[in-house]
Amino acid sequence: QRDHPVLQTVKTVLTFRPNVYFLLAYFFIQVPLSIGHGTMALYVQYSLDLKDQIENIILAFMTSSALSMPVIALVVSKFGKRFSFICFQLAAIPLYLGFQFLPSGNLAVFAVAIGCGFTTSTQYFIPWAIISDIIEDCYLRTEERLDTAFVAVLLSTNSLGITIGLIAATIGLKIGGYQMGSCTQPDSVGSTLRILLSAFPSVMTFIAVIFLWMYPITEERQKEIDNAVRERCCLLGKEFELKTYDR
Repeated sequence: QRDHPVLQTVKTVLTFRPNVYFLLAYFFIQVPLSIGHGTMALYVQYSLDLKDQIENIILAFMTSSALSMPVIALVVSKFGKRFSFICFQLAAIPLYLGFQFLPSGNLAVFAVAIGCGFTTSTQYFIPWAIISDIIEDCYLRTEERLDTAFVAVLLSTNSLGITIGLIAATIGLKIGGYQMGSCTQPDSVGSTLRILLSAFPSVMTFIAVIFLWMYPITEERQKEIDNAVRERCCLLGKEFELKTYDR
């Protein structure tokens, strides 16, 4: 509705219960991902002393992310969006913890990077499938199409998560004694990077899983939404045909 007040639209989107839990989960997943993207190269260089492998490890991560998309789509089609998202995030926690315990110079970081690439790609696939369910559920409850508002808030949450993650990484490195522009760093930097890539993401991801578990649109509710939307579309189609016939 074009004349719908902006503030009222924002209030509806931000107070719609399924969207609240979803946005909180999305935010707590996006923050550690942002930290990982900003510090991975530094971790490989200063925590693992594998400077010559930085490009290869990042390539393994990106390749895994790209190739995992069909597998993720298959899992989602079989087990549903909510359950699949929860499982993938739970699987990410041991991988994050692996960054803490990898010995210096250990090439097992490739396996961890590949696993993280697999779980990370879910953040760029499943949320966009979930938001459509939230939009349709809101439409059925309020009879208002607020697609643009829901997507805009999701994108804003994404930007906020990235910003907070980068700020947290910067502050953490500053506390750890990172010296900008220096080719050598104190040992405390390597320890700080381990914490930034392990403990912090693990806690944040676990909090996200809690919110995902509280997310009310289960697979059963999703089927109900799909059926209700189909019925409404059929009804609107019949009304349109009747109006056309009367003319």
